[in-house]
Amino acid sequence: MKQKIRIGIVGYGNLGKGAEIAVSQTPDMELVAVFSRRKLSKTQSGVPAILLDEAEKYSDKIDVMLLCGGSATDLIEQGPRFSALFNTVDSFDTHAKIPEYFTTMDTAAKGAGKVATISIGWDPGLFSLNRLLGNAVLPQGKDYTFWRTQSIRQKKHIAATVMLWLNRGQILPSLKRQLKLCLIILLVTRLPLPFYLRPNFSPATLESRMEELFSAPGKPVPELDM
Repeated sequence: MKQKIRIGIVGYGNLGKGAEIAVSQTPDMELVAVFSRRKLSKTQSGVPAILLDEAEKYSDKIDVMLLCGGSATDLIEQGPRFSALFNTVDSFDTHAKIPEYFTTMDTAAKGAGKVATISIGWDPGLFSLNRLLGNAVLPQGKDYTFWRTQSIRQKKHIAATVMLWLNRGQILPSLKRQLKLCLIILLVTRLPLPFYLRPNFSPATLESRMEELFSAPGKPVPELDM
């Protein structure tokens, strides 16, 4: 392939790293640099890690900039800024603010002769296309949200992760006990998922956390062997 699409990535969290992998697996694209507010020592792919304030210097070296910041605060500021310098793609997903964000991005990009593609991802994005096709085939159909189902799936995944770490290769005495333990962990302790994945996580850690959470007066620590 003679000429590849030159890609830049703004933001190097989970989304930015995922985009980096996706670009590496796309033969007609090449990653030029990753831009971050943080001073990064290296990137997964070995491309240069550049401070965000220096991105303007790459306006003639990058064809498309992938904006991988969060919708709540990052993209609101970074979107208009970078769409005035590059063709951009982002995954802005604050549904209620998409019309406002579209207007802001449209003005910035058109003024600079660029193309800004917004809200490209899972939802909005692929789900939006699925709904469009579904409504075309079944015009009298009914859309519905799946958030409750998704929440249940996430909790099941967390529960499975917790049980793997707690068991340490040993199956707890009964399914009933496992379910009760998971219920306490998920609905009472409210520990974030990364907490479960720490190498030093242990039942003692969980017990300490539960003692802390139930230390309020009149709030007993629940028995795990109920």
